[in-house]
Amino acid sequence: RDREHEQPPRDFHPRGAGACEVRYHPWGVGMVQGNSRHGGIYMASTVGESAQIYNAVVEDPSLIGHLGCCEHLRDFLGPPTVLGAGELCWFTDRTPHESLPLRAGTRRQFFRLVTSQVGVWYADHSTPNPQGVVPDPLVTRVLRGSKFDRNAGRVSGP
Repeated sequence: RDREHEQPPRDFHPRGAGACEVRYHPWGVGMVQGNSRHGGIYMASTVGESAQIYNAVVEDPSLIGHLGCCEHLRDFLGPPTVLGAGELCWFTDRTPHESLPLRAGTRRQFFRLVTSQVGVWYADHSTPNPQGVVPDPLVTRVLRGSKFDRNAGRVSGP
């Protein structure tokens, strides 16, 4: 399952993951001012009941596990909202959300658009911009290799 996308906390040991270091990397941030949304993440899928989101914001990054794992918080989040096919959802980078298992043979189109303030770009897991726009190296660290490999190499950025 694809868990909420935040960075691992310092001195926190999610089940079986070992020691982690706190290092918050913004990934869209997101806030609402009046009737306007700023930053954040948009997500949609062509298959209903294949993603869900929680009406919660994790304020303390030290509660977040490796690659955004929030499994240990599940009992405190309340019931999720399951997204329908084609339903577009906006949320902050501290809002727990997850992909749900698909039935065998199910094909879907899924997209997640991170609007701004990206602290880390996982090049091998992301689609390059067809217009040639690349992350700002003064703001964003570009990592190559599997994001699931804790030793993925840094390529550029702060």
